[in-house]
Amino acid sequence: MEKQNNGKTFSKKTFQKQRQNGFNPRPNSNFVKKAKRTATAPYNFIEFKKNAIVPSSFSEKSSAPLYSGTIRVSLKSLSPLLVAAKSENNSEANNVKTDKKRDLLRLNNKSPVIPGSSIKGMLRSLVEAFSFSSMLTVSDKKIFWRDVASNEDDPNNTYKQLLAEDKVKAGFLVKEGASYFIQKASWKAIKNKELYKYNKDEIYYSAGKNFKTGKPNAYRIKKDNKSEANEKTEISQKVMNNFLVQMQNSDDQKRKWNNYWDPKQEEKSKRGFPVFYIEEKGEVSAIGLCRYFRIPYEYTPYDLAKSNADNAGNVDFATRFFGISNDKTTIKGHIAVGPVHFSQYQDRIKEVEAVLSTPRPSCIAHYLVQGEDVKANNLTCLHKYLKKDDPKLRGRKMYWHRDLIRDDDQSVKGNGNVSVLSKLQTIENAEGEFVIHVDRVTEQELGALFTAIQLPSGYAHHLGSGKSLGLGSVRLEIKSIDVQNVKDRYTSLRLRLKLFTTTEERNLTENELNNQIKPYVNSFKKFVFSKIKNHFGKASNYDELRPVKQIYMMLDYSHKPKNELTQNMPVSPQRDKNGQKDSSILTYSARLILKDIEDVYNS
Repeated sequence: MEKQNNGKTFSKKTFQKQRQNGFNPRPNSNFVKKAKRTATAPYNFIEFKKNAIVPSSFSEKSSAPLYSGTIRVSLKSLSPLLVAAKSENNSEANNVKTDKKRDLLRLNNKSPVIPGSSIKGMLRSLVEAFSFSSMLTVSDKKIFWRDVASNEDDPNNTYKQLLAEDKVKAGFLVKEGASYFIQKASWKAIKNKELYKYNKDEIYYSAGKNFKTGKPNAYRIKKDNKSEANEKTEISQKVMNNFLVQMQNSDDQKRKWNNYWDPKQEEKSKRGFPVFYIEEKGEVSAIGLCRYFRIPYEYTPYDLAKSNADNAGNVDFATRFFGISNDKTTIKGHIAVGPVHFSQYQDRIKEVEAVLSTPRPSCIAHYLVQGEDVKANNLTCLHKYLKKDDPKLRGRKMYWHRDLIRDDDQSVKGNGNVSVLSKLQTIENAEGEFVIHVDRVTEQELGALFTAIQLPSGYAHHLGSGKSLGLGSVRLEIKSIDVQNVKDRYTSLRLRLKLFTTTEERNLTENELNNQIKPYVNSFKKFVFSKIKNHFGKASNYDELRPVKQIYMMLDYSHKPKNELTQNMPVSPQRDKNGQKDSSILTYSARLILKDIEDVYNS
């Protein structure tokens, strides 16, 4: 295959080599025109290697100085801003849920305020990325999947192998005390018109829809009373928990489950809940409601993010600085952030209407590294959370800066279901300040904080809700620094007296600020690079590391990609008035691979 640029023709190999050296095709080049279709999303991923984790810069044995004090920071909104308080459901007279209204937290005088916890979370995410710390906030919930559309004879089709005709069994789930058992039964697929037949030993059962016809799948499940005493199998707590998690993901399944155990449905409860299941080594390994039910992946995203350092109990850079508290451990942090109070703002008259959706790790075409050999639109070829695929996370998720969506943009308003529609009350032209308190931090931690706050000119932070809609771009600036060496702070009479006096703080000039923070920023970068330099190519310094370059690409507000390159795709294909699918619109169901950050940024 030949590539062209500025009239020159060269081979694919030469093109790839030049691209590695920084060459990028023009947006209208033949290469871009002929490129295979790829996914678009308002987010992307900073490269992450779970065994390239930077430890804390603090050591009990070290005599290096520690610092305490305050940093005053200004915040200016560059796009409409919403850090939402608790949402309110607006209801009609008949108590039917309508849209959700989301507004900022407001004081009694209706002035908006941003909680310090929101600012702290934003800064922590950036410090984690800049310092190559662990990804501790990754989901540890099981992800369930199925693939009924792919070729059953494909040797790579793990799903169809696990749920082959001779492996799927049926039965009735019964509860005895705190334990669950399966009463084994026979099953067969039937026609829909037979669904309403019934007797006490068998059930004609509808579960799910046929992905080709759209009609309900119908089955007959029949209990074998002759072997009842010998064919009851206890379900492990792990398998049962996985099954119950699935029940919570669907209102319809949750309703069916609750109805079966209703005391008024005694006959149903005695017979049991009809299920399908598979076994492994003679034990039930997975349960579902339909013939092709969802099964859990072997790994969770947290399993793929957890490093050897985490397993050994070592504390990474950001965890020592910000702290952590969960069911496994508690580490006190060394930073506190005050709320943002605004000196000026305007309530945006026009509400932003949209369906707010959260990216899910189950979208493996986006969240997992996919090799060059992987073909889009074929789930059997995509790398999954399975041991045989040796899966790897794409990295830390970050959002692009985007232009605000148009008021008439229907693509973000869903299918007209008002119960999932949010009305976002935002503010704009907002300016305010907040204060950061640090206590006994190292110079490297202080440098990391300065790096995360004071971005280069033209760059901005992401804050609050609606980032995929173009909301939440803000610019932070350090206004004053009152941080001292802890030993000096308590041995100097002048500094001790300063603790009990109040003076009007003066804003630092740009040169003063740079002179104050530069030694700490350099110390931070030098420390991180010494720990990480052998993991990310031939970088000669911290700023040349690929993940660092990617972070700045995602934070670049003055050169953000065009909206069409970073828009959310519909879940499924749109249809025209004749019911035909519009193949020109990219969708999540097409399972297209997400481009790397560099490819989107340079398009």
